[in-house]
Amino acid sequence: CPVSGGPWRRAPPPSPAARPTSPTPSGARPPVPAAAPPEAWWTASGLGLGLLSALLAVGVATAAVRRDPRRGTGGPYRAVVLPLRRLHSGLLGDYVAWLAVGLAALLVALTAQL
Repeated sequence: CPVSGGPWRRAPPPSPAARPTSPTPSGARPPVPAAAPPEAWWTASGLGLGLLSALLAVGVATAAVRRDPRRGTGGPYRAVVLPLRRLHSGLLGDYVAWLAVGLAALLVALTAQL
């Protein structure tokens, strides 16, 4: 099924009635009307969720990296990082399994939008 629309679709050529055929009496062509500015795609909720995701990612990374070995495993490390390390041992099979889980989740999310 060919994709209709999208940014790569060519606009049809203007009709002969829409094109100016003769210059104005002063010799200049009439001005072309300005296009409307594009609509903003950012929303407040989208921006907030993006910032929340970034802050959570920084928090998990900080908990994984900044661990004081003299004090043992602290609260954030024990609560967040240890379960993640148990789920992913770093072997090739783990990478393949999590890739499959991620792709399945992406496909479910995409089909839910249709």
